Amino acid sequence: MIAIVESKSQYSFHWKSLSLVFFVLAIDEAVMIHESTIPKIGRWLMPSFKMSGFLSFAWVIVGAVFVLVLLLTYWKFIFSLPSKTKFLFILSAIIYLAGVIGVESIGGWYADLYGYQNHTYSTIATFEEALEMLGVLVFIYALLQHINLYLPYIKIHIQDKKKNHKKSNY
Repeated sequence: MIAIVESKSQYSFHWKSLSLVFFVLAIDEAVMIHESTIPKIGRWLMPSFKMSGFLSFAWVIVGAVFVLVLLLTYWKFIFSLPSKTKFLFILSAIIYLAGVIGVESIGGWYADLYGYQNHTYSTIATFEEALEMLGVLVFIYALLQHINLYLPYIKIHIQDKKKNHKKSNY
């Protein structure tokens, strides 16, 4: 919605591409693309080197490069945002990346030493997913706050459909 409203702004491309980035991340989360590509990425990046330890999940290397490219691409955009939006965007990115790259690397290291089928690895993986989801929630909050504070002419109305239907007695 923000991308549509901001379609004539200097940062129109950034708003639109941000939507695309999060769409692709949602698809990846749903169908686990990066998990299924871990062995292939490792063999492609370093064919004669066994990915192990913190790099057991080789995709974190690709992920870190992707984050760096995004940061360079979005630098001016992020710092052009109003203070509250900027703070929440950065906070959400830190939380999300702490999970997706930081804790996932720790999980890779632990799984490399002790395997996947244990409570400790499950706890690490759960913590990683929780950080990712918290980062996404903070980002959604940032977007809604941005709409509320800086695009007040956009109104979001959530209607309870139950109130529009007659009660049935079955």
